[in-house]
Amino acid sequence: MRKNLFTLTKIAALSLVLASGSVFADIDYDKLPLKDLTELAQKGDSHAQVQLGYRYDEGIGLKKDHEKAVEFYLKAEKQNNATAQNNLGWAYHQGLGVKQDYTKAKEWYEKAIANKEGSKKTHALAMNNLGELYREGLGVESNSDKALELYLEAEKIRPHSGTEFEIGLLYDDKKDYKQAAEWYQKSAAQGDYRAQNNLGNLYRRGKGVAQDYKKAMELYQQAAAQNNNRAYSNIGDLYAEGLGVKPDDKKAFEYYTKAFEASNPYVYENLVDFYMNGRGVAKDEVKAFQLVLQKAPSYDKFNRFFEKYPNFNKDSMKNFLCKNKANAELLFNAGVRWGVPKEKNPSPEVLIKQFCSK
Repeated sequence: MRKNLFTLTKIAALSLVLASGSVFADIDYDKLPLKDLTELAQKGDSHAQVQLGYRYDEGIGLKKDHEKAVEFYLKAEKQNNATAQNNLGWAYHQGLGVKQDYTKAKEWYEKAIANKEGSKKTHALAMNNLGELYREGLGVESNSDKALELYLEAEKIRPHSGTEFEIGLLYDDKKDYKQAAEWYQKSAAQGDYRAQNNLGNLYRRGKGVAQDYKKAMELYQQAAAQNNNRAYSNIGDLYAEGLGVKPDDKKAFEYYTKAFEASNPYVYENLVDFYMNGRGVAKDEVKAFQLVLQKAPSYDKFNRFFEKYPNFNKDSMKNFLCKNKANAELLFNAGVRWGVPKEKNPSPEVLIKQFCSK
C-alpha cells in the first residue's frame, strides 16, 4: 500500500471558531494545556474530545493509547463531529485501537463526507482517505476511476500537493502522460519529492513532455535533496548511461550507494554489477556477493547471481561463506550449485562440513 498522501490522515481540532453564543467559541484547541482540554472534553465539547483523542493517538503530552483515542472520537461522533468520523475511519483503516476493518473505514469516511457541519479540510481529507480505499481495493473492489473522482473533488474543495500527486499517479497508471505531467508539475512546484521524481521520469522517457535529460536531472536532484532514495538511483542511472551528462561511473556508484543507504530495495543489483565489473569502484567480487547475501537470500535471486556471473571467483565466495558460516539455506544453495550432494534436511553442521571441506 502506498503511504497516504497527507501528512495528517486524521485531524486534530485546531483553532476552531464555533457558532456565536457558544460557551466554547474562539478556542485554539491545539494550544490548550492538557488539564484545560480534558475539562472541556468532560463538559461535552466535541472539538476538545477530538483534540484529546488526537493527542492520545500521537502521544502528545501523554502516553500513546489508540484505544483511548477511539473512545474520545466516539464521544465526539455522537455529537455529529465530522472530524471524529474521519478519524474513526482512519482508525479502522489502519487497525489503530480497533480491529482493522476496511468496510467500517469506508462507512466512516462516507459519513464524514456527507456531514454538512464538517470543515472543508475534513471533507477533503475524508475524500482522499476514501480514494485510497478505492485505489488499493481495500474493502471495496479496486476502482481507479472512483479514486480519481474523489481526489479531483477533494482538490476542488481544498487544493493540496499530496492530492495533486495522487491524481498525477492515477493518470500515469492510465498512460495519460500529458495529464500526469500537469498534475505532477503542480505538486512538484510545492516541493513534493515524489512528484519531482515522477515528473523527472516523464522527462527522461519523453512521456507527456518533450524528452529532456537535463530537466530530468534537475527534478531528480530536487527530490534527492529531500533524501528520496528513488531519485538517488535515477541520478545514478543518468550518470551510468551518460544521459544529459558525461558518463561517470564513479558518480553513478556514489548515487547508487546513497540510494542503497536510504533503503532503496532495488538498487543493490546495480551495486553488485559495479563491484563485479569494477565500474566506478575497485573490482570486489566478495563485496558484490555480500550484497547478494544481504539483500537477495531467496533461492531464485541467489541463483540468478550465479547465472549472470558464471565466471566469478568461486574460491573467494566459498572462503567468505565458510569463514562467516552463513545461514544453512545459503550454504545449501551454494553447495548444490558447486557439486555438494543434495541431502534431505541436512543440518547446518553437515552442510558446513560438506561444503567447506571440498
